[in-house]
Amino acid sequence: MKVGQYKGRRIAVLTRDEHCPPHVHLDGGDWSARFEFSFWHNGVSLLDVIPDTARVPSQVKSDVIAIVKGRLPVARESWIEAVKTRASKIRRGTKQNSMS
Repeated sequence: MKVGQYKGRRIAVLTRDEHCPPHVHLDGGDWSARFEFSFWHNGVSLLDVIPDTARVPSQVKSDVIAIVKGRLPVARESWIEAVKTRASKIRRGTKQNSMS
């Protein structure tokens, strides 16, 4: 679920297999970064980068943090929806397995 955009690149909560802590993804081409955000406070920080030898340029890091901070309500709602979707799929799978 798209939260924002940075120079044409999508900042998003991915809905495939999300897990805590709440975070958004940004594909930087040669690297992929996750930025953690909170429901408790308004902080946003770089969580990690893949590959771990890559570095997110400091300007990109500060710009993306500012974008996510400015869109925290959207990021939080997207996270809640992603977790609901995943929980629903798990429940359906459990019901189907118990019926077999």
